[in-house]
Amino acid sequence: MSDQLKELDLWWIVSGREKSPDKDSMDAVVQAAYNKHLRKCFRITAKIRNAIEPQICAQYTSATYHEDPESV
Repeated sequence: MSDQLKELDLWWIVSGREKSPDKDSMDAVVQAAYNKHLRKCFRITAKIRNAIEPQICAQYTSATYHEDPESV
C-alpha cells in the first residue's frame, strides 16, 4: 500500500511529513493549497477502502465509528 501511495505522491500525508494548510486562512493561495490537500486525503481514503475487505471497511464507515472510534 505504501508503494502505491508513494507513486501517487500521497504517502507524505499518511506519514505525517506533509501537514495540512490552514483551512481557516483567508489567503486565496492557502485556500487553494488546502483544497488540494483535502482532495489528496479523499484519494488516500479511497485507496485504503478499496484495499480492505468489505466487512472490515463497513466497520469504519458506520456512524458509531465517526462518533467514537474507540467504541468499535
